[in-house]
Amino acid sequence: MHRDRLPPLFDGLLGNDPRIRILAELVNDPFYAFTAEEMAARAMITEPYAINMLNRLTRDRFCIITDHTYRANVASKRFLALLSLSVAAADDRDDGTRLDKFLNDCFVAGRLQGGDDV
Repeated sequence: MHRDRLPPLFDGLLGNDPRIRILAELVNDPFYAFTAEEMAARAMITEPYAINMLNRLTRDRFCIITDHTYRANVASKRFLALLSLSVAAADDRDDGTRLDKFLNDCFVAGRLQGGDDV
């Protein structure tokens, strides 16, 4: 993984262990379906270790496995919170307004469907 691809949230705040690097890749590209081999290369870990981590993240509802590929579980509230935190950290870094747009897109525009639970 190239350091410039890490969302600011992950660069130092949460550390740099393999699970965090995989989460960073999921946040960077939430709609892309990765093979374990691709994720291993991106996260700079062995393929068996990537499979183990991806299966754990699947059990934790951060990602979904379909046809031997993994992608972010964008319906997961934990993943959404992680993505929001990443966007907020990027905004803090460069005084941006991405978080305002992100929250508007998700909540005000009604793009998220769900119950009343918070």
